[in-house]
Amino acid sequence: MKNNESVSTSGFARGLLATTCLTVACGATAVAGTITEGVGPAPTDFDNSPKGYLLPVGTTVVNGYIGALPDEAGFDNQDWFEFQGLTPGASYTFHAAYSPLGLRSESGNGESNVFTDLFTDSGAILGEGSIEGLGKTITGVVPEDGFLGVAMFSEGFTGPFAELGIPRGGSFYQVTLDTTESVPEPATLLPVGLALAGALAWRRKRRA
Repeated sequence: MKNNESVSTSGFARGLLATTCLTVACGATAVAGTITEGVGPAPTDFDNSPKGYLLPVGTTVVNGYIGALPDEAGFDNQDWFEFQGLTPGASYTFHAAYSPLGLRSESGNGESNVFTDLFTDSGAILGEGSIEGLGKTITGVVPEDGFLGVAMFSEGFTGPFAELGIPRGGSFYQVTLDTTESVPEPATLLPVGLALAGALAWRRKRRA
C-alpha cells in the first residue's frame, strides 16, 4: 500500500511541476502572425469604414496598400482594421510605416501623404500622425476589452512616377504591434512551490 501511495504522490508532484512549467511558458510565449491585404484570410481590400476588418487573434504585422489603384481603377483612400484578443492592461508599441514591399522595392513609392489613427473599439483616439519618413510610433496600454482599431488613409498626393507605369500616390505600408505582458512574479509561484514541497514531505513521512 505504501508503494502505491509513494508512486501516486510522486506522479502528483511531477504533474504539478509540469503544469507549473507549462503555465509559465505559455504566459511568456507570444503568438505571432502576419496578415497581408489581398492574401487569404485577409480580404482583397480592407474595409473603407470603421471598425473595419477584424484581424485574426495573434496578428502582430499587417501589410496593406493605400492610394491610387493600378490601371486607373480608382483611389483607395482608406483602410480600417482592428486587433482583437489582446491582453487587457498589457503595454503596447504600435508602429506604422512605409513598407519596403512596394513596387519600386523601396519605401514610399512616391507617396508622402499617408496617415494613421489608432483608436479604441468605441472610437476614442489613442494616437495619430503621418507615417512619412521614419513612420509613426504610438505607445500605451491595451484597453479592458482587448481591442485596438487602426485607420490608414491618404489625402491623395500624386507621385512623380506615373510615366513609369507605377500607380500615382500609392504606397504599401506596414503596421506592427508589439505587446509586453507582465512576467509572473516570484511571489506568484510561491503557493505552487509550497504545494509541491508539502507533497514531497508527505511522501517522505508515509515512507518512514
